[in-house]
Amino acid sequence: MQKVYAYLKSLWVLILMFYGTAALSEQESPNQFTKNQNQPVKTIYPEITTHLGDNQVFHSGDIVYFYLSLQTAANITLIYQDASNNLIQVFPSKAFPKSNYGPMDYFLFPDDKASFQFEISEPFGEETIWLFSAKKVLPLLNGKNLSNGLYLLNDKKIESVISKFETALESDNVILEYANTKIRTKGKTLH
Repeated sequence: MQKVYAYLKSLWVLILMFYGTAALSEQESPNQFTKNQNQPVKTIYPEITTHLGDNQVFHSGDIVYFYLSLQTAANITLIYQDASNNLIQVFPSKAFPKSNYGPMDYFLFPDDKASFQFEISEPFGEETIWLFSAKKVLPLLNGKNLSNGLYLLNDKKIESVISKFETALESDNVILEYANTKIRTKGKTLH
């Protein structure tokens, strides 16, 4: 049985090498939205997870850190979707004005230099953090600055944001690539 397993594992590695990341499952590869099937292949491969991994449960008062990864340099936008579907742009924003990043291998965000932390508070439920990337600067969406330096988007649907990004990139034949990670948030429970 071990020989069969080793053979299948070796075969899978060869398939991945031959077909590249196209052989990865949707869950393992970043998503992208394109209308034109003749666009260039993905190159950035954004990834995001929490410091505890994907699909974790966090309670009121917990601090969450994220690890971001890019295979190549890109312009990125990070949007936090809270349990009430508020879309909060983390960067670029007043608090984090930089949008162009070089390749990074699991960069911790926010780091100890940041003036902001992701502290879990109401509303509780399922939340998602979205990492969008492209070889071109993504457009500034309508919204308002918050007192903490972040940017609250007017849009309440992430699909609308994706569509706006995609439309802005389409004329230059640039691909929008993205990754996300979901968390569950809850109030503290008394034992």
